[in-house]
Amino acid sequence: VSATVVAGTGELGGVTFLFAEDIPADPITGLEAAVLSQVLNQRLTQRIREELSATYSPFASVDLLGEPDQMIEVYIDVSADPTGLDAVSEAVLADLADLRDNGPTDDELAIAREQLIREYELVSNEYWVDTMLFYLANPDEDPNDEFRRIARVASVTRQDVRDLARVVLPGDNYIEVRLVPAS
Repeated sequence: VSATVVAGTGELGGVTFLFAEDIPADPITGLEAAVLSQVLNQRLTQRIREELSATYSPFASVDLLGEPDQMIEVYIDVSADPTGLDAVSEAVLADLADLRDNGPTDDELAIAREQLIREYELVSNEYWVDTMLFYLANPDEDPNDEFRRIARVASVTRQDVRDLARVVLPGDNYIEVRLVPAS
């Protein structure tokens, strides 16, 4: 589904994509989703910001949701000049197709894993509360997975990310909204 909305003020428009797929919410998929999110942000920054000079603020998130249904949502948002939204949309879709076909590059994967490992080395009380709530709500899951996540992130492969991208970023099942300012 694709729609253009004319609303708001200012000089910037934007393109937003939402992909949502049913997928089991397990720790391995969660780690692969985190790697995919890092890779998407790298690609958007490289292509949309550096190559197209279309925006300074591309953003992607890949969220594994456990309730009410187990699913994964991929949200991509790029603000840009309203006259360049077609080029931005085409670039995003081309990058997603390349990710489905080829997976991340070795460099993209290495950077994504390193960023996540550094992030996982820093934990907060909020993190532990969320973790305890997850395992209380999911008694079949192993709480020791939390202590394995750095090693597991380090073992995520290009093929793992490619396989996940094929499932959660289908080329024919997404919502695209283009925002064009009214004034």
